[in-house]
Amino acid sequence: MYAHGFGASTYVPFLHRIVASGALGVQLFFALSGYLIFRPFARRDFGGGGPINLRSYAFNRALRILPLYWFAVVVLLVLTQHGGSSNQWWRFGLFAETFSRTTAQTVDGPMWSVVVEIHFYILLPLIAWVLAGLSQGRRWMAGALLIGAGAISVLFQYNMPHPAIVWTYSLPSTFYGFVPGMLLALLQIGWEERPPAWLRGPLASRDAWIAASILVWVAAAWYLFTVPPLTAAAAFLTVGAVVLPLRHEQMVRVLDSRPLALLGVASYSLYMWHVPIMAQLTKLTIFQHDFALLVLVALPAALLTAAISYFVVERPALRQRRRWSTSAAPKLAEAMPDVAPEAAAAS
Repeated sequence: MYAHGFGASTYVPFLHRIVASGALGVQLFFALSGYLIFRPFARRDFGGGGPINLRSYAFNRALRILPLYWFAVVVLLVLTQHGGSSNQWWRFGLFAETFSRTTAQTVDGPMWSVVVEIHFYILLPLIAWVLAGLSQGRRWMAGALLIGAGAISVLFQYNMPHPAIVWTYSLPSTFYGFVPGMLLALLQIGWEERPPAWLRGPLASRDAWIAASILVWVAAAWYLFTVPPLTAAAAFLTVGAVVLPLRHEQMVRVLDSRPLALLGVASYSLYMWHVPIMAQLTKLTIFQHDFALLVLVALPAALLTAAISYFVVERPALRQRRRWSTSAAPKLAEAMPDVAPEAAAAS
């Protein structure tokens, strides 16, 4: 995000586009959420899975998101907004900051996606119920409906009403980001029962899927946010390489490394704090014209802050979680064999 202040906002050199495209990572998180959170509903409705306790589901989602979100809101309003205004307190406190031009993309830019995630969590049981009813248990029909909903979301993003900033950071214009993961949940159920005949050779290679995803991510970086289907396709290939029953190969095994797993555990905290840290550093003259130096200092500071935030705020809350589905993250280790247990548990 702060690459814009160092020339990346022009997007002329490809390197600038690559730096600025780090913001595309949120699309990968949306796809992961779509897969991980929708999978138990998909198993219940399309794979003979067990029932879902919606009370426990809501309790777990609240424990996962709200403690750190509210903690960050309080800290940032007090320390960076001179105590904050009453408008900021109620809007940020009730996840409504993206609905007003006065608060959208203020205080901490990445918070918009956390708000979208919360709205997705709230609506997912209803979405799953409608999807199951309209498709009458047919996975292909459910997949077609999801693709249709994703297309409508993309069209909405291209034709947003005024003021655009209010709609840009809303679930209707970003729902397409969750669709790849939801489709993968349906595919995984079907492919576990009967792998398609064409799934052989390079098409059954995890490394091939990862390599293809890299190419699509590069294309998405070039067009940077202007072609949503590219980011959706890239996220589909990346997550699919990990969760679908494909051949285990070396490139994907890198994702099982402990450093990456630990980074995944604290990724929520890292996501919430990295921009405020960079914002404060750029107030110092020494960092205002040297992006490399800014990254060199901000990265370890953000990692240290994320680790402290995880152990102090996130971890105590996560220990209170309870099972909400007899077929949910139960078998997450089986569903994501190349992801370390620590990373899976953080989802």
